[in-house]
Amino acid sequence: MAYIAEALNTAVMRNPACTSPDTKVLEAMTAMSRISEAHANCIVVVEHEQVVGLLTERDMLRLVIQQLPLE
Repeated sequence: MAYIAEALNTAVMRNPACTSPDTKVLEAMTAMSRISEAHANCIVVVEHEQVVGLLTERDMLRLVIQQLPLE
């Protein structure tokens, strides 16, 4: 059990990167690139202190592939 607790403790990001719904995708990508966590592959979208979504690397990749504007 101690091994599981330790593994979960290292897997949980204590201070995730957050952004608002009106942040441009390019700005969110820049914020994610600055995260020191090795496995940070998303950014939490927060509005009025409530989590309203996640923007993932996969979401960003889809936008790039579809050649949609990032600004």
